[in-house]
Amino acid sequence: MEDSPRPLWLRILGWFLYGLLCVGALAGGAFFGFVKKSPLVYKVVVSKITKQEPPKVGDDDVFSGNREAVNLLLLGCDQDLYYRGKYVIMKQARADMILIARLDFKNNRITGISIPRDTLCQLAGYREQKINAYHVLGQRNGAGPEGGKELMKRAVESLVPVEIDRVLVLDYDAFQDMVDLVGGVKLKVEKQMDYDDEAAKLHIHFKPGTYQMDGYQAMGFVRFRKSNKGHRGGDSDFARQERQKQFLLAFKDAVWKNKAQIPAVAEKGKDAISRGLSDDEIIALAYFAQSVGEDNIKMGQVPVVDADNYNLRINQMELPKVLKEFHFVEEDPPARVSYRR
Repeated sequence: MEDSPRPLWLRILGWFLYGLLCVGALAGGAFFGFVKKSPLVYKVVVSKITKQEPPKVGDDDVFSGNREAVNLLLLGCDQDLYYRGKYVIMKQARADMILIARLDFKNNRITGISIPRDTLCQLAGYREQKINAYHVLGQRNGAGPEGGKELMKRAVESLVPVEIDRVLVLDYDAFQDMVDLVGGVKLKVEKQMDYDDEAAKLHIHFKPGTYQMDGYQAMGFVRFRKSNKGHRGGDSDFARQERQKQFLLAFKDAVWKNKAQIPAVAEKGKDAISRGLSDDEIIALAYFAQSVGEDNIKMGQVPVVDADNYNLRINQMELPKVLKEFHFVEEDPPARVSYRR
């Protein structure tokens, strides 16, 4: 597998720190009252001005301290809607994006492997089903969001012999709010994009041209993968990454044109990861992400084979090599029982 460009979530983290440091450089006098609107921004500003050592990996309050590496499970989830999409039963339901990211502090390296949402998985007490369903099942019987994260953690660890340290659920509503706070973003559409998902209330329709997009439109712009309207409109991974890069640059420009919104954007950014990290952990990871060179960032996917009904299975014979290639293990783990079709 070839090295991938810096992924969207990682570029956001690095840019986030850059933005906070710029805010810190501007701080002074009455400006403290402004930055205090966000505890996260205020902490960086004070650290910058007083020349204190910022929170860093290894501190007691950052991932329990003395960690050589952390494995994060990142989930992007759709909504569970009822009656033609009029009622939201569950805000964060099935996981349509599943990524295990390994932040290796000892070797200054970041790697990640994604798991296709149609990959089959069977946990004790459940029938075999697509892995993305376990996030919904875990929230039932009053377990709520934490139950969903815990069951997804178990499901992922049952397929891939990697211990997950933290589960982060991306909040698409918070993402949209961040964009709306700065008045939208100016983006250029290179090719026609048409996609409709009535159940998820996701509608993406753009003709080539330049648009001032609000939060909902920008969310569709970065999530678009392929057309389902009868014409060829799918994108390669490279094309999607270029779109995401364009969005980040446009969002950065929009933030600096609306500096009064920086504290609100920072707090909404914490909502975008469902407040799954503390302020100290966000700052420490942002500094770490900035220190990692492009050559030490590598993204890929778990090996899969086709299964019945358009589903997938993990290719257990190839999985050990992939885990070693992406540094989730240093030695070859024993291959599990061979997959069945």
